[in-house]
Amino acid sequence: MNETRQKQVTSREQEIVFTNFTTEDFDGKWNKKIYRLKANKSYYLPLFLAETFGNHLVQRELNRMAAEEVKKIRETDPRIDQKEVERREMAILSNTLLRQQLMDKCVTITEPTNVDYVSPREVPVREVVLKTNERSAELVRSGTVSPKDLGAFNQPKEPVEEEKFEGLDDKLE
Repeated sequence: MNETRQKQVTSREQEIVFTNFTTEDFDGKWNKKIYRLKANKSYYLPLFLAETFGNHLVQRELNRMAAEEVKKIRETDPRIDQKEVERREMAILSNTLLRQQLMDKCVTITEPTNVDYVSPREVPVREVVLKTNERSAELVRSGTVSPKDLGAFNQPKEPVEEEKFEGLDDKLE
């Protein structure tokens, strides 16, 4: 019954999987920003955010369980003592095993961690073609200039159509 857990060292910035295991959306708040986490969906978040959001989500669910328990108690016996209601409510809210089980549903460390080596994600970059490079391309296309006659910084480049850039947000205009 008493299972031993291996201690795992994890970097606070490591991205892990956070799952909103509930049937209701959850709004996590961090640094004056709201993170809308959809019900039954998983997200990659840094450990510090996943931990914080997990604690808040678990607390919300424990409060709901306690409220349901109080409602059931009051339905069965409306004259029940307030101290008994509080005792049963606190039995749910202070249940560390239940809290840990819910937290384990939220936070999943996916890969073996090496805190000495960090691999940040690359941001897709869109190259902006200068007018000089466009004119050089036009001159090479028309046969007026040879590409080898152009300098190192004036090589012909064609502009990329906006729709082809994968990081472009269509909503911006």
